[in-house]
Amino acid sequence: MKTLKLRFLAAEIELHWWYIRRQRRKGNKLLNAGIPRSSPKINRLNRRYSSHCAKVMKAQKKYEHALTLARG
Repeated sequence: MKTLKLRFLAAEIELHWWYIRRQRRKGNKLLNAGIPRSSPKINRLNRRYSSHCAKVMKAQKKYEHALTLARG
């Protein structure tokens, strides 16, 4: 049961990292196209990116905690 929980947490972490990488690529394309950093598009992209960063940090803490419980 604990290994199943670890696998689900790992999948959740990977999903959030995939989304973060995708948003970074979009942001880099917009910046290379000359869109100003304070534009509404960049701000909206940053909000979505930041929420996933917080979610992945929370999921990584849960994973580390579950891993220590599974080992001990």
